Amino acid sequence: MYTWHTHSDPNDALQILEFGYDPVGLNNKWGPGRRNFYILHYVLDGKGYFNGTCIKKGQGFLITPMMSVEYHPDPAEPWNYFWICFNGKVGQELCQEYINADESGIFDFNFQIALKQTLGELYNREPTLGNMYALSLFYKILSNHEQSKVLKNPYVEEAVWYMHMNYHKPLTVTQVADVCGINDRYMYNLFMRHLGISPKQYLNNLRLKNAAHILKNSDCTITEAAYSVGFTDVLTFSRFFSKHMEVSPRAYRKRRKSEVLN
Repeated sequence: MYTWHTHSDPNDALQILEFGYDPVGLNNKWGPGRRNFYILHYVLDGKGYFNGTCIKKGQGFLITPMMSVEYHPDPAEPWNYFWICFNGKVGQELCQEYINADESGIFDFNFQIALKQTLGELYNREPTLGNMYALSLFYKILSNHEQSKVLKNPYVEEAVWYMHMNYHKPLTVTQVADVCGINDRYMYNLFMRHLGISPKQYLNNLRLKNAAHILKNSDCTITEAAYSVGFTDVLTFSRFFSKHMEVSPRAYRKRRKSEVLN
C-alpha cells in the first residue's frame, strides 16, 4: 500500500489529507462505519462491493462525512484503486459540481490512463506532500471529471465554449445568452439540468480557477491577475476572490510562495 499525506490546516476551506493506492486489492476493505471527511475512490482494475453494490473497473464511489459505508474486494477478482481523502466547505462544493455520482455515491469515469500517470508522478514524491502541490494534483484530477462530462445540449456547449474563450473580458451571463440566441432564464434552466450549476457559477468557477493558476505560477501583479480573468477593478476582484477562496489574492500568493520555500 502506498500513501502520501499533507499537513493541511484544518481551518482551510479545502484540505487535501491523503492520496493512496493499494495494488494488492485484498486488503482494500473497510467498515461498516463512518468517516468525518470526504473520500474519492477510483477502481483501476478488478471489482469489489460498496454498500452491497458491485463496483468494477472504470467506476468509483464518493464517501461523504458521516455516511454509513462498508466496502470490500471481490474474492475472485480483487480490485485495486486509487483514493483521495479531503475535507472543507470548498470540498463539498467541488463534489457537487464535478463528481457526477448517483444517490448511493457511485460514479463512472473514463480517465484511467490519466490517473495511472498521476500515480507515476506520486511514486517519485516523498510520503509527505506540500499543500500547494497536493491542491494542484486534486484540481488536476477534478479537471478530468470536467472534461469527461458529455454536454448533450447545443446551447450549453456553445455557452461553455464562449465562456472559455472570453472569461478574460468583463463578460456577463446575459451577453453569453445573447450570443447563444436564448434568454437568461432558459440558459439557467439548461445549465442546471445538464451541469448541475448555474451559468453564473460556471463563469465564476472558471475565473477563480484561472486566477488561482495565475497567482500560483506567475509574478504578475494582483491588478494584472484581475484583468486577466475579466475584472477591470482590482478591489472588486479581491472581494470576489476572497469570498470564494476564503483568503485574499495577496495572502493566497504569499502562502503559496512560503510552501514552495519550505
